[in-house]
Amino acid sequence: MVVTKSKAEYTPDDANFTPGKNSHLSTLDPGFASLKPTIDPLIESVWEPSLSLEDFRKLWLNDQPPPPGCPVEGEDVVSETSMIPMRDGHEIEIKIYRKKGDERTKALMMRYHGGGWVVGGHCTEKAEDLLIAGRTNTTVVSVDYRMAPEWRFPYAANDCFDALQWCQKNASTLNVDPAKTLLNGGSAGGGLSLVTALAARDAGLPLLACVATFPVTVHPKYAPRDKYELKSFVENKNASVVNDVRLEWFTDMYMPEPCDDWRFSPLLAESLKSLPPTHIVVAGYDCLRDEGLAFAQRLKDEGNEVDLNVYGGLPHCFYMIGDHPKVRKYFDDMVAFVQKYTG
Repeated sequence: MVVTKSKAEYTPDDANFTPGKNSHLSTLDPGFASLKPTIDPLIESVWEPSLSLEDFRKLWLNDQPPPPGCPVEGEDVVSETSMIPMRDGHEIEIKIYRKKGDERTKALMMRYHGGGWVVGGHCTEKAEDLLIAGRTNTTVVSVDYRMAPEWRFPYAANDCFDALQWCQKNASTLNVDPAKTLLNGGSAGGGLSLVTALAARDAGLPLLACVATFPVTVHPKYAPRDKYELKSFVENKNASVVNDVRLEWFTDMYMPEPCDDWRFSPLLAESLKSLPPTHIVVAGYDCLRDEGLAFAQRLKDEGNEVDLNVYGGLPHCFYMIGDHPKVRKYFDDMVAFVQKYTG
């Protein structure tokens, strides 16, 4: 059963709530505003309480809408799947994307898909993976990490790090340069990308750059509201795509017993020093907006290079709205960031 709470549990219900410095970012983009009456009922239908988890997951197994001119799988980019071992002996699937006919040794990009640690797969950011494999000197490895509720925290985080280690150790088989490794993730996967970057730093693994789009950076129960403006969870509680109770449903599936572990909440890590250059995407009309901005600010404060991209008035994972100028910019800027480090 897919049943959300009637009311968010982890965010203070402040009757005296006042807008903050980021509140203007919630003002709807005119292009999206015209689509919102169509999009909201479609998303609402996915959250049918009578659905089984299996059927709910099936509804999220759709390819990311590709932008015009996106490389095509099988024509411009070739792909293959393989099973690789995790630390506990369990095997997970990876999907490898390579530019067709290009045998050069390439950079390695690890893809950690979005889906609230519960849904999604290789398809979730497929267009991004095709663009990066097709237009940069990069091989993309998409990781089908274990998902909740069958595999709860910290399995997803562990699998993402283990997959990184396996790919770097098997670089010759993949025909990649392990010294040129990038991480990329969206939503829950964006948080996993940041968590894996921290784990890689601590383990001394080489990382060239990191991409985190619409990232989860802190459990809402432990949000450091005394240090950062974190009002978007309340301000955008009724936002399109992911509202406050849907976000808590995903969170509780993955971490049913909340704790302040940095492997869920990288914003709470003791130090963010010595992390690679990071491309962060934040949507203005998103519950996760302010924690993404807070993480970007903390990265800067601790001496890291940050490429922050803020899209006012658009919802979580807004690439799903199709051919929109800001969607095209989203894809173009990501490819440009990767090209900067991989050629």
